[in-house]
Amino acid sequence: MINQTVLLKKEKYNKLRETTERFTSEPELKNWFNEKLAADFYIYPEVNGIHLSENVNVRIDYVLFPKDHLIEEGFEPSYFGIEVKYFNQENGFTHKTSRGLWQTISYNDSKFYLNNKEIKLKYSLIFSNLSFSKELMLIKNYGHEMENDQLEWRGMIHVANHARVGAFEIKGNKEEYKGWSIKFAGGTYFGSTVYNNESKYNKSNEDVINKVRVGNF
Repeated sequence: MINQTVLLKKEKYNKLRETTERFTSEPELKNWFNEKLAADFYIYPEVNGIHLSENVNVRIDYVLFPKDHLIEEGFEPSYFGIEVKYFNQENGFTHKTSRGLWQTISYNDSKFYLNNKEIKLKYSLIFSNLSFSKELMLIKNYGHEMENDQLEWRGMIHVANHARVGAFEIKGNKEEYKGWSIKFAGGTYFGSTVYNNESKYNKSNEDVINKVRVGNF
C-alpha cells in the first residue's frame, strides 16, 4: 500500500509539474519583482555591507523601504532586506534552500551602506520561486518515510523565524499578480490585495517583526 501511495503521489506531482508556468532563474525573478513591487516600495539593489561579528563584506540583493501610502496604512518605516533565490525543486533542494536561508539570516547581523549612511535591517525576507503557491506545491512530498522536502522546508522556515527571517509571498501566480504578503512562521505581518488594478492593504501582526528572540525567549 505504501508503494502504491507513493506511485500515486508521483503521478500527481508529475502532472502538476507539466502544467505549472514556472520561473527558471534568479534574474527572471528579479525582473518580475522590480516590475510588480516598485509601486509599493523604494527598491535599492545590490547594497554592500559588512557582517558585524565576522567582519567580512556582504552584499544583499535588495534593501526596501515602504512608500508613504504604505506607512499611512501602518507599515513600519524601517529598512528591510530581500534576498532573491531560485530553488530547483527536483535537484539539490535541501542543500540549496538551507544555504539560501542562512545567507538571508546573516544579513540581519550586518550593517549596510545606503545613501551615504549606515543602516541596520529591521528584518530580512527571502523571495524565491517558492513565493508562488503553485511552485510551492512542487516541493516533493512522497511520505514521511520517503522523500519529503516539504517537511524539511517547513522546519527551516520555523528556525529562520527566530532569526527575524520570513518570506515575501505572492498572491496569484507568475502571470496573474494579485498582491503580496510578508509572512513569518509566527504569522503574517502585512499584505496587499490587488483587484481591478487597485490595491488594498492590511496589517495583521506587528509582533512578528518586533519580538526579540535572543537567548531563552
